[in-house]
Amino acid sequence: MIYKFIDNNGAEITLNSLSSLQALVESQTIKKDTKVKAGLRGKWVQAADIDEIKFEEEKIEETPKETDDIIDIITRETTPPPRKEKDKKTSIPKAHIEEDKIAESIVD
Repeated sequence: MIYKFIDNNGAEITLNSLSSLQALVESQTIKKDTKVKAGLRGKWVQAADIDEIKFEEEKIEETPKETDDIIDIITRETTPPPRKEKDKKTSIPKAHIEEDKIAESIVD
């Protein structure tokens, strides 16, 4: 069957097959609102109204949610925090502490 369509410049273009028409749809030369006529005596309609033409639907990608599932939280193994090197404290010999206490008591 012969198909005709009107391009962006207003020119009437004739195609010899549905596959040629579909190829122009896939290359986005023919859009959903392009005027198309099937056969020589057909009526001008929008390309979206012709059942034989398949338009690619716009795909909306869904982003995964960042929330944790309750099962994941319950079954998740906890990792202990990394061990820090303990602060080395200088120890004061008891003899020095006792001497300091004696010295304080004498001063008071």
